[in-house]
Amino acid sequence: MLEIAQLPKFQEAQATMAEIRHGQWLPSIDRVRRDTVRMIDDDGIPVPTLVIWGINDLSAPLPLGQRLFERIAATTPHAEMHVLNGAGHYSYREQPAAFNRIVKSFCLDPL
Repeated sequence: MLEIAQLPKFQEAQATMAEIRHGQWLPSIDRVRRDTVRMIDDDGIPVPTLVIWGINDLSAPLPLGQRLFERIAATTPHAEMHVLNGAGHYSYREQPAAFNRIVKSFCLDPL
């Protein structure tokens, strides 16, 4: 990751993101978030839904994930949430065996 962060193209992309962050990027993310929450609340998610959360995620703390899952579970009949201990935002990299076991089990579970 350090090698990638030192690449000129990566640094250029970082500078561009810093320029557009508040004027374009964050407002577009907020729009998508509002639309997604409205869809979840109104219609649910029309497919089985799996939420995997790292308990040590500093950018998205567990209570945020729990609130999201409660919202999803209220309107989505087949929904599960799994919390991985010792994992943060990149739980699929930090706990790959557990992450893969959860996904495989979810995908193979008959409805």
